[in-house]
Amino acid sequence: MKNKQAQVILEFTFCFIIVLLLLYGCLMAFKWAGVGLAARQKQHEDVLFEPIGSEQWVSWEDGPLNQIKPDFANSVAMNMVFNGW
Repeated sequence: MKNKQAQVILEFTFCFIIVLLLLYGCLMAFKWAGVGLAARQKQHEDVLFEPIGSEQWVSWEDGPLNQIKPDFANSVAMNMVFNGW
């Protein structure tokens, strides 16, 4: 009977480690989504709140219409693995 109890404790420990890693991955995914959304919002607001009479607007694409380009927003690294492995 004692050997069976030790096996149960060992199996529970391994399963608990896997569950903790899954929870960590879920938390990092939600963090990545939130940070990415905030970074895109900041880029969007930086362009929108720029003065219209600014000399840095050489063409229409340099101003708010720059947001139409597919590569306007930079993506944030996921970093869902420990220390960026």
